[in-house]
Amino acid sequence: ALMFIINLSASSQENVFIKRLGFSVTKELTKNFDLTLNPELRLGEGLSTEEFLVESSLEYQPIKYFSIQGKYRFETNPRENLETEYFHKYALDLKGKYKIDRFKFQLRTRYTNYSEYDTDYGLLNPYLRYRLKTEYNIKKSKITPFASVEYFYQMTDDEFKKVRYALGFDYKIKKRNHISLEYHYQDYLKKDYARNVI
Repeated sequence: ALMFIINLSASSQENVFIKRLGFSVTKELTKNFDLTLNPELRLGEGLSTEEFLVESSLEYQPIKYFSIQGKYRFETNPRENLETEYFHKYALDLKGKYKIDRFKFQLRTRYTNYSEYDTDYGLLNPYLRYRLKTEYNIKKSKITPFASVEYFYQMTDDEFKKVRYALGFDYKIKKRNHISLEYHYQDYLKKDYARNVI
């Protein structure tokens, strides 16, 4: 994983490093329904505020290996010397998961009207996002490492715009609480540009 990150950082692309800080709270409404609230602060170069968002989602799990999740996100990007913009975003996720020994795999397909950091956030900007994620349950450890790869397909232009690689881990504090640290490398396939996100 370390060699992978070094190779990506050494490429000729313009690399930008940004930070994200957030938390999420989930409430089990019934056996099959979960409600989640997730505020997040996104910082650009240095400690400048790039975006602030609040996302809510409702997830329904009809069977053990499959769930459907609807999301709504309100987002704002306060900017110096420019008018603040406000965005309304939505997403519909179909998620399948399967466990093999200590490995857990998840395949998610998302239909949405956004792809992080696009200039067009309108409702007529449909994306399909395909993500494969795996995590490993280390025996007698509070740490659970994970990795994923996600492709962003812009439906109007009929092409893949971006790929995101992620590495990270969850640290279990209590039965219902954990802290996560995650690194994203986002390659904008049609541009000589990449983002590194912590």
